[in-house]
Amino acid sequence: MKKSLLPLFCFCLSASQLSAQTEHSDGLFNLKDKPSAARFELSKERVWPEETGKPEVCLWSGDRYAAVSITIDDNWASNHEWWLNITKELDLQVTWFVITERVGTGAHWGTWEGFRALAEAGHSIQSHSANHLNQADGQWPGIDWEYAASKKALEENIPDHHILALAYPGGKNSDLNDREVAAQYYITARGTRGTPNPANQIDYLQTNSAKISRPYIDAILEGTSDVKWLSGGQYKRAWLSAHFHGVTGEAIEKTETDLRYLASRKKDLWIAPFLEVARYGQQRDTHTITLNENTESRIRYTLTDQMRDEFYDLPLTVKIKLPASWNRARAKQGDKLLEVETVEHEGQKYALIPAVPDRGEVVVIPGT
Repeated sequence: MKKSLLPLFCFCLSASQLSAQTEHSDGLFNLKDKPSAARFELSKERVWPEETGKPEVCLWSGDRYAAVSITIDDNWASNHEWWLNITKELDLQVTWFVITERVGTGAHWGTWEGFRALAEAGHSIQSHSANHLNQADGQWPGIDWEYAASKKALEENIPDHHILALAYPGGKNSDLNDREVAAQYYITARGTRGTPNPANQIDYLQTNSAKISRPYIDAILEGTSDVKWLSGGQYKRAWLSAHFHGVTGEAIEKTETDLRYLASRKKDLWIAPFLEVARYGQQRDTHTITLNENTESRIRYTLTDQMRDEFYDLPLTVKIKLPASWNRARAKQGDKLLEVETVEHEGQKYALIPAVPDRGEVVVIPGT
């Protein structure tokens, strides 16, 4: 049994598992409460462990400086081909938030075959509710139906795709959205407040969502920006989640320019689907790492978190300062060999090790 949440510092649901999720003895389904304070102390620069052999979990996957996710609301089938082309060119993955009751009802709303093609191309398809809170016919079944029916339709029509993220519908009925209901079906939900998400104070059931442009990208990487309120360093190392609707006319050229600038900063940015960033963050925010052995010949540690393993199985990047006699490192977790990256900082070598919490001890030895 996992420990209760401490102040900090193989999964998929089938259509038959539609019932609301509750607290579980094997861990948390989500971090559903809005944080009233920072969950951990945040360094505005990359952390380089001072003690040899002591493992530390990196803020973002691959020890990237900041994180970015791109999402598209309201189906926008007319943009599918353009998004497929530009993301293939730049090697990006994005997330479509789909209004499921409208699929197949017109050219704008797309088809299930089209959304399956997007998923097969490596993109993420998630929920934007069943009918976008539309009550025009007076027969609205309620908010539970909006969230649950959409999840069920996506699971049935895009098999083996993990439907665990929601984008709250906006518009005149947006006050009907309910984070407590959303928390029963989804591990994360996206809002539309237009700022980056500070890494140590993310509200996973109401994330902020801004836009992809140079001022926002510079704000999370440099702490400076052409936009005054983005400057000052308060958003350094943050998660920039952005959302689009239709990209048409003159906006196409500008958006392509912004996306190319984003791609040019990949060395420092973890650009991943919305759900992946939210999963990594919740695993990171609840992790515990225990050093079991630290010698010149071997380092052993155990990594755990407080989230439910069936939904949270992303590797967290662990950084270790290597002994002076090691040129590289090899690592194994259980029977699985891990893909270790060796990096150098100020003449000292460090290993970046992707390890999944709750999958057993990690053993690190010198590599050739």
